[in-house]
Amino acid sequence: MSEEVKLISVAVTTTEIKRGEGAKSHVCLPKQFLSGFLFGVNATRVREDLREQVIKWQREAHLILDAAFTGDAESAMEAVRQRYLRQGYDEAWIKQRQITIETRNQLTDEWKARGVQNKQYGILTAIIHRGAFGMNPSDHKKLKGVEKGEVRDHMTGLELAFVNVAEQATIANAQTDDAQGYDENYDAAEKGGRAVGVARLAFEAEHGRKVISDQSYLEQRKKLQGGTDEEEA
Repeated sequence: MSEEVKLISVAVTTTEIKRGEGAKSHVCLPKQFLSGFLFGVNATRVREDLREQVIKWQREAHLILDAAFTGDAESAMEAVRQRYLRQGYDEAWIKQRQITIETRNQLTDEWKARGVQNKQYGILTAIIHRGAFGMNPSDHKKLKGVEKGEVRDHMTGLELAFVNVAEQATIANAQTDDAQGYDENYDAAEKGGRAVGVARLAFEAEHGRKVISDQSYLEQRKKLQGGTDEEEA
């Protein structure tokens, strides 16, 4: 940590200048290293109302470190579970989200082995999403009224199910066609998204309900828990 600590001078205000005070130096640490302080915190000495939260953070941090150093997939997925629980998601949604994460990892591994590079990952992801939902991921986020994070973290279980099938279909297409390079994988992604888009429309016609929600799942859940909204039919 000592290698990352830096002294940064911060300009003083007009009032401080009038008092004859100069710029002040502050000890700073890069943001990505701040969470390390958790390992030095004795939870038994933390204020009682914060103790449980600190223990949760420490447990999650240990799992993430174990996954990073050992490559343990079980630790990685448990860390994901702990993070979502801390944010307020329920177990059923978390299981669905973990499935999409596993599928996503399989897909990116497939792309990497087939010569997809750098920004092409994002382009292909948008192609799949647009085929399945009729809009780009950024537009899906706008529809839900959210600005930060992945749109998948705001999806309902039903939306997650469809995006998962779309990516599984893309994997199958790439393997069946032995897609190599960006162009061939673009075709595989387009077919995977399009097939699920057709399935989505058929589902909506059959069940009389929309797959795409304009609500953030977590925000809607918080409202329902707080009794400020009625449950969806």
